[in-house]
Amino acid sequence: FIQQLITLSNTCNSEVKREIAFLFATLIIFSPSDVVLKLMIPEIIGILVEMVGCGCSMVTLRCLDSIVAFIRIINITEKYDFVNLLLDEDIQDRINDLLEYNDPPILERAEFINLQITNFQNKM
Repeated sequence: FIQQLITLSNTCNSEVKREIAFLFATLIIFSPSDVVLKLMIPEIIGILVEMVGCGCSMVTLRCLDSIVAFIRIINITEKYDFVNLLLDEDIQDRINDLLEYNDPPILERAEFINLQITNFQNKM
């Protein structure tokens, strides 16, 4: 099922891709850590990072919250190789774009993620 959604996200329109990202983000946010670790794969991270900039606040927030969940897992497991997956998807560029938003919840999460990525880079 997960692989089918990843494949679909490569060929579908932007509305469907937003819904796929929202579903993945919801799974990540509300799943136990062992499940989240299985979802920390390049394809899913790429979808989430891309949809951070989709322009729909609800989807952006959900994707940001899923990235925060990834960061929690990285902090707990100290598996900093997952940071490279985020960096490979240009997370910093997406986050920097969000730092110009006037939406406090988005701005709060973007600042937190930006700080965490910087901290991870200092540890690597």
